[in-house]
Amino acid sequence: MKITKKRWIEAQKEELRLSSIEINSSYYEFMYANIAELMGIDFEQDFIGKTIIEIGPGPLGVTLLTEGFYEATIIEPLIDGWDPEYRAYYEEKNIKIETTPYETLKIGEVDETWFFNVLQHVIEPEAQLKKAKQNSKVVRIFEPINYPIEKAHPHLLTKELFTDIFGEDFGNFYRGGTIPNFHSADCYYGTWVKDS
Repeated sequence: MKITKKRWIEAQKEELRLSSIEINSSYYEFMYANIAELMGIDFEQDFIGKTIIEIGPGPLGVTLLTEGFYEATIIEPLIDGWDPEYRAYYEEKNIKIETTPYETLKIGEVDETWFFNVLQHVIEPEAQLKKAKQNSKVVRIFEPINYPIEKAHPHLLTKELFTDIFGEDFGNFYRGGTIPNFHSADCYYGTWVKDS
């Protein structure tokens, strides 16, 4: 399931083009509010004192809406492709910015790692999930599944990608279009917690 660096760069260029057409903060807030409701989490209350890594959040990640964390880092190779104001939003909230792909990044243990609509855009989804499982106390996922491969989306994700790594009982299915103006694609989501 790994793609070449060349294919990844092509996909990144296309994703930057598509994501730069219109950046709408209200849409991002609406999207994250729906994810929070489906997953039963409160970004303002549930992560106080936590260390968080958010993978590929785009110009307006959910860490910007998260309160009270001890330390947060975004892994976003495209951050400098958008207007400088988006980097400034993260910096103003003391969120660290890393542009190295997560697969190759050296990191220690964190409380939480988040994958929200990003795994179709990475070099190797399976490697990212396994790394997060190894280095995190909690892994949270909300990802489209069975969405066709195209220029900006070089991977087709399936339920089995997640259950093979996190166990047969992991996750829930969201039928695309169930919530108006939210994900039109079918999605898989869930929270994995490391045994203590």
